[in-house]
Amino acid sequence: MGYTIKDTRHLKNILRADFILGGLTAFTGLVFFRPLEGFLGLSQPFIILVPLANILYATAAFTLATAQRNPSIPLLRLLIGANWFWTLLSVALLYVHYTNVTTFGLTTLLFQIVIVGTLAYLEGNQLEKMA
Repeated sequence: MGYTIKDTRHLKNILRADFILGGLTAFTGLVFFRPLEGFLGLSQPFIILVPLANILYATAAFTLATAQRNPSIPLLRLLIGANWFWTLLSVALLYVHYTNVTTFGLTTLLFQIVIVGTLAYLEGNQLEKMA
């Protein structure tokens, strides 16, 4: 069963947003991981892991957004799946760390759930199953 892209231009705009948000998160986390530990109430290894994962997401989104022709559907499906996985993982982290994190850490996890989940939905909505 194959897939086709509904609106390549719209999809590439979503992917650009995914790249920018992932890249900013990666940069912020890698540069400011020490002060973020106390500010967010999350462990330093976790704060370092998130930007490293975001580098992968941002790279995939950038590759898809800048493709000369239609973006690679297998890579797009991988990115969508990874975004859904990260959303679910963030929900689990929110549950596990709910009592340990600061208000800012809680807010960060909630934003991450909403933003990454929305990106996964919007990107997935641009795929259409071929008959």
